[in-house]
Amino acid sequence: MSTTFTVKNTKNEILTVNDLISKTSLPLVIGRNSTIDFKDWVDKNHYNTKINLINNFNIGIENESLRGVNLFYENNLYNLKINSPANRDDWKLAKNILANLSSYLSTDIYNVEEKKYYNLHNIGKFNQENEIDEGIEVLKRVSKGNVVPTIPGFNLTLFVDEDYLKKCSYNKDEILLLSTKFQWDAYAANPGYLVKKDVLVAGYYVLSSRLETYLPKSPILPDDYKLDNSQKVHWIIMFRDEIEGHIGVMDYEEFISKNYNLDLIDGNNFKIILDVNQMRKILKFKKAKNKIIEIFEKMK
Repeated sequence: MSTTFTVKNTKNEILTVNDLISKTSLPLVIGRNSTIDFKDWVDKNHYNTKINLINNFNIGIENESLRGVNLFYENNLYNLKINSPANRDDWKLAKNILANLSSYLSTDIYNVEEKKYYNLHNIGKFNQENEIDEGIEVLKRVSKGNVVPTIPGFNLTLFVDEDYLKKCSYNKDEILLLSTKFQWDAYAANPGYLVKKDVLVAGYYVLSSRLETYLPKSPILPDDYKLDNSQKVHWIIMFRDEIEGHIGVMDYEEFISKNYNLDLIDGNNFKIILDVNQMRKILKFKKAKNKIIEIFEKMK
């Protein structure tokens, strides 16, 4: 579930990303859920890109956001969407941006779900606790079924199973606190994909030495990749070191089996840190190569 606010553009110009966020006075970072490659934001100066040229971008407060907020522009409206459950810092950011927009454009803020108008003076009174409560209740309800609900966080998607909720004593504030902590206390590895002739051949993760990293026990394809029942994606893990470069490659399932005592933080993710010697020790006992591994070894 989510909540969306809109602010009508009353000016002849369209604001840039920097225009939207510069007055917040908060340590902001661009999220991985943005539609532009995360690495390109600084390199290609997208902070000066007009918001109508970007489908969606996700922004949050560094070290504090659980989910951040999503901003986009359509039908002459600035849109801000916040997914539930977000934490109170996400809401602080959302209200800050909305108040600044309302002030600059001299117009009201419209909440789509409530069909109600706010302004820069009373947007702070929007009842965020109702939104947080509803989001948490959905997680609790769904976790009792056959599907493990997720929180697509700012850096890491969390799998909120019954054990996770028990760890938090089913308490709203504990769930928010722990879920936010996991967004920032280690590097969350992003999957990469090998595609040949429009066919998804394999997925892979890169583990860098001496870097605390979150990895999934069972990799899951994003919705962008639709596979039929006859297709199977082969997953690989690549080991790298900042000084020595490429260390080796192995089958992901085999890698998981050699680390059977995983330190799971939720229903699927675990934290791991390996030095170069530990990587080589794992690789020393890997099974014979297959064609997929050979392809990835040539990518080094």
